Amino acid sequence: MNWQVVFKNLRKHGVMRMSTITNLMVQGNGSMIGEKSPNALRLEAEAREKRRLDEIAKYAPLKRIELVQDRLPDFPLDCLTDDFRRFAKDLAACKQAPVDAVGVSLLSMISLAEGGRFKVNPGKAAVYQKGVNLFTMTVMESGTGKSEIMNVLKKPVEDFVHDFNEKYKGKIDMDANWQNVLRDRVEKTKKQCVSGFGSGEGTEGIFGL
Repeated sequence: MNWQVVFKNLRKHGVMRMSTITNLMVQGNGSMIGEKSPNALRLEAEAREKRRLDEIAKYAPLKRIELVQDRLPDFPLDCLTDDFRRFAKDLAACKQAPVDAVGVSLLSMISLAEGGRFKVNPGKAAVYQKGVNLFTMTVMESGTGKSEIMNVLKKPVEDFVHDFNEKYKGKIDMDANWQNVLRDRVEKTKKQCVSGFGSGEGTEGIFGL
């Protein structure tokens, strides 16, 4: 059989094509002529990955945001008073927590304790006044000290609330009862006004004044 004629006919009809990558002729070391080396394959893979990244950067440039600590601004401890600044540093060192987390949490507790005592007056043209309130949010990974920080900072506030409620418990209960009585009388007066029965009567007797 003339193998040259057979191979020629196979190539002619497209059944068998010689490739520069997988040549059927074998070298003396057992590797095929034209077979790519591992380094060449690696370079090709890197080139394909680079083309893929270039296409992503061109048609889909939006990238994932990562909170890297080195890129975040430092908390301005100098803006705090001396006592608060020292307290924030000591608490951060004691709890092994970031000082900015302590600073933000400290500001939130100060706002909670003092925000209702002050009003912002924008001027004569203002329609209303607003209290000074600061709303903060601390985002940290689990186990990094958020609860430990807040437990220390909120304890003075919780102690004050507990002591105040215990000290004025009798007065608080009495005022709560009186508020319920007044609320019932107001509801009764509303119903009388709606039904018309209270059209000729004053409200002095209703409130006991």
